[in-house]
Amino acid sequence: MLIAGKPFNISTITTTGTNIPDGNITLVRDSNGSITALFPSNIAFTFTDVEGTLAIAFEAPDDFKNRTKGLLGTWNDDPLDDFVTPDGTLVPADASPRRIHYEFGLKCEFLLLLLL
Repeated sequence: MLIAGKPFNISTITTTGTNIPDGNITLVRDSNGSITALFPSNIAFTFTDVEGTLAIAFEAPDDFKNRTKGLLGTWNDDPLDDFVTPDGTLVPADASPRRIHYEFGLKCEFLLLLLL
């Protein structure tokens, strides 16, 4: 795994937290093997293996509400505007999964500091 662009051995992550100074990230392993990346802004990403598929959960403080856009949607409690592409095109919420993938998801690809 790369963290902040550098190789990192995830087997060294502890349940009490492992600080990654260059990335300003703390990684925590839970008893089920999930890994949570905690950022100083109190944003957290939790990575879990669910039957061989990577599941990612995102948490942020309420003060980020109405200030987020992108691959995780527009956080404003209105699911109708969650699929806005970087160029401002709205893909309807009831579009087919294929259309959402190609017209929204692939256009919103981004590089996280954590690459699995």
